[in-house]
Amino acid sequence: MTIVDPLNDKECLTLAHQEARRLAALPWFRTFVSQFGHLREFIRYVRSLEQRDDVGDPADGPRISCQISQRLRYAPSDPNCFERTVLFLAAGEILDSNTVRTSASLILDQGWHTFPVELHDTRPQVVILDPVSPPHNTMLAAAYRAHNVSPMAQRHLVPWFRDVARNACIDDGTEEYYDHSLQLLRNALITGEPIDNYEALDHVLDRAAEDAELWGGQGRAAFDHMARSIRNFSIKLNKGMVSRFVKQVTEVAEALAPQALKAALIAEFGPAAAVALEGVDVAMQNAQDAQTNKQNAQQSSSDERPVGTLGLESHSSPGKKPTHSDRDSTNARLRRMTFAFR
Repeated sequence: MTIVDPLNDKECLTLAHQEARRLAALPWFRTFVSQFGHLREFIRYVRSLEQRDDVGDPADGPRISCQISQRLRYAPSDPNCFERTVLFLAAGEILDSNTVRTSASLILDQGWHTFPVELHDTRPQVVILDPVSPPHNTMLAAAYRAHNVSPMAQRHLVPWFRDVARNACIDDGTEEYYDHSLQLLRNALITGEPIDNYEALDHVLDRAAEDAELWGGQGRAAFDHMARSIRNFSIKLNKGMVSRFVKQVTEVAEALAPQALKAALIAEFGPAAAVALEGVDVAMQNAQDAQTNKQNAQQSSSDERPVGTLGLESHSSPGKKPTHSDRDSTNARLRRMTFAFR
């Protein structure tokens, strides 16, 4: 079993975990879940289901008794967040039993919200199961706090920053700004060419700064550390320091394994480089291949930046930057909801 103790709200969620383990062992549920090829497919299925909130009606059941009575039906067509969490934990035992999973709850303006959490190297990752979810970073901050994980920890800082920035843009409806910002940093790191348009990156940093406040002082310190690294990196770009280092690395790169090459870039340019290269395999190309790719990239779109000698392609610029009125959208209002950690 990979379902571990809940992060908080232990009286109620411990009962939910017990029910998830029991559900995972039932033959009919195992047969039902086996139709999904991967847990990702099951998540998409659960998110597609209609939502029917639990308003506490004793006749609306079956229910389990804890601090606040919770409705718990198995495989309903209109689950609430509590039922979705139990379904996911049970399905995870069948489709992906190698990942450690748990759950957490927090209090929003509209009431209590329960959600599943996966633990990767002790770092929480929130799983979104609801058709309309609370702000991603609100849930993630609750999981970090409940699990007593600091975003300032060296092994968590970079993935935490990427999660916060990505989630902030998802909730704001500006995912393309996040993707474009990563590509800008990545291309600048590989080519040494200065960034000529900071609009997308500035937008992402603004949104991430707001959501970092959810982690309190540790979140502010972690964000400031990452923002300073990105600013210092941009200064080095403008001074040609990155270009000179890339040239030096390129000259010896054939003798370096991809991970060693990646490590050299991160050691030289710090967390900003780690953000750009996390999850990326860096591999050298020979000069002829690099030149061919560069020419192809330039011909394919005048908006694209050239491919660097390490073969990482760039993306076109995102659309119009959100206006002030976008901040009053449904997603924006959700992001500003008050909440309390349980």
